[in-house]
Amino acid sequence: KKSGGTKGKKKRKKKWSADEEENEDDISPEVGAESTNTQDSNPSSIGGKPFLTCPTLFDGNFCHVTNSPIFTKEECRTIIAESERDGDADSWSSHEQYYKSTKITKRIAELPQTKEFFGRACIERIFPLLQSMDPTACPQGEGGLRDFRIFTAKVLKYDAASGNDYLGVHHDGSLLTFLIGLNELENFEGGGTHFEALGRPVRYEAGHLCCHPGIVRHGGDKVTSGVRYVLAAWIDVSGVIEYDRQLCEEADLTRMSGRLDQTIQYDLGGAGATTTAKPDKRLQKAEKWYLYSLAAGETYGHDSWEDVGSSSVSVPRLTSENAWLGLGQLWLDQGKSVEASDAFRNALDLSPYNTRAWISYGLALVNMNDTKGAEHAFRTAADLNAFEFDALGNLGLLYSMLERHQDAADTYEKAAERINQGSDGSIKADKRAAAELYTNWGVTLCDLGKYREAMVVFAKAVVIDNTFHDAASNLKAVKNALGA
Repeated sequence: KKSGGTKGKKKRKKKWSADEEENEDDISPEVGAESTNTQDSNPSSIGGKPFLTCPTLFDGNFCHVTNSPIFTKEECRTIIAESERDGDADSWSSHEQYYKSTKITKRIAELPQTKEFFGRACIERIFPLLQSMDPTACPQGEGGLRDFRIFTAKVLKYDAASGNDYLGVHHDGSLLTFLIGLNELENFEGGGTHFEALGRPVRYEAGHLCCHPGIVRHGGDKVTSGVRYVLAAWIDVSGVIEYDRQLCEEADLTRMSGRLDQTIQYDLGGAGATTTAKPDKRLQKAEKWYLYSLAAGETYGHDSWEDVGSSSVSVPRLTSENAWLGLGQLWLDQGKSVEASDAFRNALDLSPYNTRAWISYGLALVNMNDTKGAEHAFRTAADLNAFEFDALGNLGLLYSMLERHQDAADTYEKAAERINQGSDGSIKADKRAAAELYTNWGVTLCDLGKYREAMVVFAKAVVIDNTFHDAASNLKAVKNALGA
């Protein structure tokens, strides 16, 4: 086993960083419905807990859902029919820039009839409804309709049979996001728009609209049987600029600019490009942008749309948790674990249900040798999101580090059960992350002397990602040791 290198670097901790928090930030302008009276489509707010990081949108509520449908059932059926017209399951695509995505999307730009209908519906039904939902962020009156910008719109299909049944928790790159159910709840089980801070999905019937601030962390809840269709659109408003959010995203890009080198060097054994700026200068610049983002989120805003005039305005404190998360990751990468843990705690103060913050906080505590605190952080993250395996993977690594090998093996097995698969056994999660999980599980089984079980697990890792060298070398080492 030792000759195969099943210890050492095979047990490295998985880094959880801002580059795994993806935005739906795809730009493709689309507008394009028969007039329907929307007076009965009055929004009902959903909340119960104050949303601390987004106080100005929807008066602190997470979302609005219409009491009455804004699309008719026939209109919904027509959209579904056009999206399925080619009858090709492979014609559905992944969410761009979202690495945990499955093939669930089809652009409305590719659906001519739907595109034309949807553009008219936006002007005649949807935008006026948004104006009533949030008069502060949305420009008012007929003239204000021209200030809405839909930069992309898609039909989403969650199919339990294919394994393309779930979309992980994330935040969007838009000011507002709205979704319209396209088929009845009786057609599927599970599903709905999951809001992390609510700890549950919000489900709505065909034709009903659900709208939420883009910065609210959400996902597509797992459909356990049947098929769910939903139309989703991402909206900005001309003149409303989230300066704190833009500064945070600039900081993320700057901080991660050197990450590609590290990935290439690991995968290819040291070969790779070099960054144009020295790492210290790059990180200093990123730190500055994060601090600017935090300052911007605390210091500006507006009271009403009428105050805007011709100048740009901002929505305050939208991204404070993201700035603290990025700053914490930056400090964690620099070995400043105490400072990083403080930053992650600040993020959790703002968003206590943020699984990514709990995982990052746990990693900082591991570096500080606070293993009990780290165990609690990873367990909390795993309990908050029952569909993703990252937190359990890190918990397994912690148990391995503490030589609690049976606990580690049991935890890895539970984590593997969360890896999303289709009915044909194909992996619908990030393949490299899944292969790393199985590889670490195999190492732990070797630690327990269960070499034949380890060989099966290493083989599974190779099947998942045949480019992952660690899995292949470990499999070879165990086979040689067993004479298999």
